[in-house]
Parts: sequence; structure tokens; C-alpha cells
Amino acid sequence: MEMYLKAGITKLFVGCSEDFFDHAVRKRYGHKLRQLAKDLHFDASQQDLNDLKDLEAMMVTGARYPVVPGPDGSSAEQESERTRTMWNGTSYFRFRQLALRVRRHVSHIDADPQRPMSHWRVPFGGDGYVVCRSGGGLPPRVTYRRGSDRMDDGDDVLQEVKLLVVARHDFTGMWDVAVKNEDRTGLPKLSKHC
Repeated sequence: MEMYLKAGITKLFVGCSEDFFDHAVRKRYGHKLRQLAKDLHFDASQQDLNDLKDLEAMMVTGARYPVVPGPDGSSAEQESERTRTMWNGTSYFRFRQLALRVRRHVSHIDADPQRPMSHWRVPFGGDGYVVCRSGGGLPPRVTYRRGSDRMDDGDDVLQEVKLLVVARHDFTGMWDVAVKNEDRTGLPKLSKHC
């Protein structure tokens, strides 16, 4: 499930720096399956969200607190207790169907000719960049990284990014609904007035 969702996230971050993608996967998403599903606009029912929450807990518990064999050398009973809710027939079938739906959803991102994806990337302020992504079944997205020579420009940078983006004919009208992200990986912290 996590690998399917993170495969979808690679599509969301197309054109962004590898450092920004790595940082987002580790810090923003980690094992947060519900956040991954939300950002990929997966149509999740309340039962799906509950199941994703259970899977998150199982991943975190299993990774942080591995089962320790008892005096008899066996850990099967402890492991069975942890996974009992997932492995009964009804739950297993539900989790499997959810995984198949997630896989199908992710595989359709950027693959529907009725909703073609487009993206472009331009340099911005020396070593910075602006990336715009639209279509493909996901909301429009603008990611920018101010150049190291633009660190103290504050809100002026976002206005400059906006002018750059709305000037493109293929992104006209999408600025107001676009998800906007600043790539700050590897850059010094902004001063307080920004």
C-alpha cells in the first residue's frame, strides 16, 4: 500500500529537485498513508480511512517495536496478536481490495488522455526554479525554490513567481486553485520578517 501511494507521489513532484522530493517523503509523508491518499485525491470512504490508519499503526509499531522472542524462543503469539485484525478473512479481503483500488488510482494518474498532464520548469533567481504541474487527475501545483541570491526578498518572491506562472498560456487561470509549495531544502532559514 505504501509503495503504491509513494509511486503516486513521484508523479506529484515531477520536475522538483530530488532533495525536495526526498525531504517530503521522509518528513511530510513518512508512513502517513492517509496524507498520501489525500494529496493524491484518492476517493477514500470512512472505512478506507480507518483501514489506512490501522495500516499506519501496524507499520510504525512493527518498525519501532519489533517482536522480541520470549523465553521459549517463540515470537509467533505476539506477532499474531498484532496482526489479528488484519489477517482474518473479511479484513484481509477488504485490505486487498483497498490496495487494488489504490494501485488502479495511482496507475491512472497522468495516463488518462481525457485529462493530460503537463508540466514545465524554468530557472528562477540563479540556482532556483519554478515548476508547474497541471492535469493528470491531480490539482494544479506550483513549486518554487528561490535562488540563494533571493533569500531576503520575502513575499515579493511569491508575487514574482505568480507573474511568471500566469504569463504562461497553459497555466492561465490556475494560480488561484494551485497548491503552492516552496522548496527550502539546503537553503538557510528565512529571517523573521519574511
